[in-house]
Amino acid sequence: MKARPDVLQQLQCCLDVIARSTPMTDAERAEHRCRCAAEQARAEARRAAAPADLLDQGFGHA
Repeated sequence: MKARPDVLQQLQCCLDVIARSTPMTDAERAEHRCRCAAEQARAEARRAAAPADLLDQGFGHA
């Protein structure tokens, strides 16, 4: 599967932020992992709720 340009742009933005940021503390890393897990759960719920015909056409993928 080929990456979408908007996804690549978002990843580059994340890398740029990381490059100019100070390292996270253990507490900050734990909080970040919790936020990421929550967003992943929301994305999975959206995919589960999407009609099958949209998923088959590729519109339901993040």
